Amino acid sequence: MTRTLVIAVLALAVAGCRQDPGLAPKASAPRVDALSVLLALPMECEVHHLQLERVVAPAVYGLIDPGVHRALAESKQFPHNGAVWFGGCIPGRSHWAIVRQCERCREGELAWERERAAAGRPFVFDAARRARVWALYEGFEAPPTLDAASAPR
Repeated sequence: MTRTLVIAVLALAVAGCRQDPGLAPKASAPRVDALSVLLALPMECEVHHLQLERVVAPAVYGLIDPGVHRALAESKQFPHNGAVWFGGCIPGRSHWAIVRQCERCREGELAWERERAAAGRPFVFDAARRARVWALYEGFEAPPTLDAASAPR
């Protein structure tokens, strides 16, 4: 009985280790790469209907909560401000990110920050703090340069 049980367990283990051809990835399956993701980004601001420009922004890592008022304002008034890129909790390989920015979104963000500060409720990651982050990051690593040859636009 024990011998039969051992043989049965070994047979199941060997059969379980065999790769099922139906589960194997197909050679023609599409692969997702960074360029595909970048090309899927919007080219026009959905609020101001202006073409988005590529700009360099500091990449800030960590769990940063901009607050509900900021999140609502950003989604409706300045979705492509391009001032800073929040990269999540796990630091990437660079202190910089290339983002798409709408000039009117940028102006709208600064106006929103001025209004909040005048009302006594300044945004914690305001333009002055972003400028200090930019200066600090320049000491670590030079920001990338954008030229006409760098693709995609």
